[in-house]
Formats: sequence, structure tokens, C-alpha cells
Amino acid sequence: MRPVISNTGPLIALADIGQLELLRYLFDTLIIPPAVRAELVNEPARSAVETAISERWISEQHPTDTHVIHLLNETLDPGESEAIALAQQITPRWIILDDLAARHVAEAMGLPVIGTLGVLVQAKDAGHLTQVKPLLDKLRDQNLYLSEALYTHILKSVSETE
Repeated sequence: MRPVISNTGPLIALADIGQLELLRYLFDTLIIPPAVRAELVNEPARSAVETAISERWISEQHPTDTHVIHLLNETLDPGESEAIALAQQITPRWIILDDLAARHVAEAMGLPVIGTLGVLVQAKDAGHLTQVKPLLDKLRDQNLYLSEALYTHILKSVSETE
């Protein structure tokens, strides 16, 4: 199975709601570039990610195309730039991005994009979660912007409508 690459935001969001391990259950190989690991330095999620690295279900890999990274850094942050460059290099199953601008760039490059919410939906579909709604509510409490329309759409997609 092809690897999955993650940017910083989804790792933080999933760790903040106690669901980082979902990535382990859903994907055989999860890779982060060095800039993502560096962005976690002052985040509470750092400990969970470092544990996952030591357990070897998250690995770190350097992207090789520094020209692409430099170009992407003009509009995106370093973690997003390196994650997208790495995805272009290794053709992943998914690149996990939440930032809208980064998602647009990755999609324009033909990369398969999923976000934190998509991970939660996949986890429920795979039987790793019984409910998504409490986790969406926690994400909102953690200040993840989630429009009412998207919130409702996600709940309908997992048959949790009110």
C-alpha cells in the first residue's frame, strides 16, 4: 500500500482530540517531512508524534526537490511546502492537509488530498469510531474552523444527522 503524508495541522488536531492513533489504524505508512516535525516543537502534540516516530508508525523523510519547496514557500508555510514536495516525489495514497490554500495547490498538482475531517469519516467507515459528532465538537472547541454547512454535511455522510 502507498504511504500517506501529513502536514502539521492534522497531526495537531488529531492529537488534541486524542485520536492521533487513528492514523496508525487507517494507514500502513505515515510520513512527515522535517519541517512538519520542526513545527511541532512548541505544540502539545509533539510528545504524541515523537512517540509514534519511536514506535515507527510515523517516519520522517526529506523531500529532494528544493526548487519546488522554495517556490511553494512563497505562499505556503514550510511544513505544507515540504509535505507537498514530498508527495510529488513519492506519489502517496493521500496527503493530509487542512489549510485551504495548501489543499488547492496540492489538488492543482494532481495530488490526492484528504483532511482531518476526511480521516475521521474514513475511521468511522472502517469501524475505528462509533461516532464522529463528539470529535467534530471537540475540534470546534479547539478552534478548528468548521462551517455549519460542512459540519452538517460531514454528519450526514456518516449517518449522524440530528
